[in-house]
Amino acid sequence: MKGLIFVFLVCFCVTGILVTADENLVALHKSNSRQYNPDCLTSGCHDTLLEDENSLDPSVPGIHHRMIVYVPGYNPRKGVSSATCRQCHRSVDLINKSAAALLKNVSPQNCVVCHSGAGPGKKLFR
Repeated sequence: MKGLIFVFLVCFCVTGILVTADENLVALHKSNSRQYNPDCLTSGCHDTLLEDENSLDPSVPGIHHRMIVYVPGYNPRKGVSSATCRQCHRSVDLINKSAAALLKNVSPQNCVVCHSGAGPGKKLFR
């Protein structure tokens, strides 16, 4: 029970999303769980991410706005889907709290394709 309360408090404080007592956010994000919800864009979860996202500099768009057009399979006519999100966010780690660290929440191997010496993006990796 303490673990569930802790997850509830952390998630509410970080996301502002109210979680009911019967919801387990860790289980909702684990693909092998019976409670797994593959729809990242469900109302009340991440449905307003693209609308609410800001960078530290208002003149610079958030990372999702800048990178989503390069995601394999993204179709601007259809818009963003949960499958689009899972291209970069293949796993979610609520237990070790890595969501605050981009490279732990998104595999650098996804970024290396474009952001190495051979790719078209700004060089970020050697």
